Amino acid sequence: TIAFFIYSMFVILRQKQLSELQRDFINNMTHEFKTPIATINISTDVFLHDRSLNVLRHVSRTPVGAFPGPGDSFDPHVSADGRFVAFTSSASGLTPENLVLLSSYVRDMQDTSVRLVSRPTGPTGVANGSSLAPELSGDGSVVVFRSAASNLVPGDVNAASDIFVRDLIADPQVHCAATVTSAGCEPQLSFTGLPRVSQNGGFVLTLSDAPNDKLGLFFYGLNGRQAVPFGNGMMCVQPPVTRLPIVATGGTPAPASDCSGVVQVDLNTFAAGLGGAAPLPQLQQVGQVVNVQFWGRDPQAIGATTFLSEAVEYVVGP
Repeated sequence: TIAFFIYSMFVILRQKQLSELQRDFINNMTHEFKTPIATINISTDVFLHDRSLNVLRHVSRTPVGAFPGPGDSFDPHVSADGRFVAFTSSASGLTPENLVLLSSYVRDMQDTSVRLVSRPTGPTGVANGSSLAPELSGDGSVVVFRSAASNLVPGDVNAASDIFVRDLIADPQVHCAATVTSAGCEPQLSFTGLPRVSQNGGFVLTLSDAPNDKLGLFFYGLNGRQAVPFGNGMMCVQPPVTRLPIVATGGTPAPASDCSGVVQVDLNTFAAGLGGAAPLPQLQQVGQVVNVQFWGRDPQAIGATTFLSEAVEYVVGP
């Protein structure tokens, strides 16, 4: 009889426990079904645990702090100081490109920005194949990743996955409007290579579509951009400015008047003190923002007899 009583109490308590579990399950499911579908994330995400502050931070999130669209994020790699996190994701909404292709990203945990790193060099363009397995250098300035894309660099025709390296220092940007000269030229600036303090060459700035056989010079500033009318053009560099040596634009010899003028300068060489003039020491400081423009003579112009090119802004890399 005692044994039966004990068994009966066990069954009653067990049934009560199962009833409570059933009630909790129903309540939870009722709550979830009232939750908008957009708030339910069933994909894997990347998180960073700051052990010094005991804080968990969401890495694979959108610029506004929300969970991204469907797609998994995984394979994180952290820089030595914990500021940068590289990861792979197929989730949409992480960057303006809004890709759903498996891609490599790097998030700056300090300013919360995220960059698509598995893309061609330049301000635009997306890969035509999947990318994964990103790894960061210790200082977070360089990322290496594997990609099946064939459009990341010119001449990739091997129809196989390759290893790529991206310098995370921001790509140089062309900005501001050039003067339309008396000959109808619109002096343009373009560049090849990247600004690096570790190299004595390789970042070449080219002036093209410039008035032929005229004198002029490059100048630069360290205080950002502007767009202020100056003579017949726009002054695109915030003062104070520093000048490089005077050069000739070349092209067709005078008295012809055309747009065949071309001038080149290697800014890595100049910054290293090998360009014929003393550069400001800030040109050798990683992270320094520099703006460069070209000024030249245009004797046939009405009003101010000078012209100004577009400008280029770049960030000094390691």
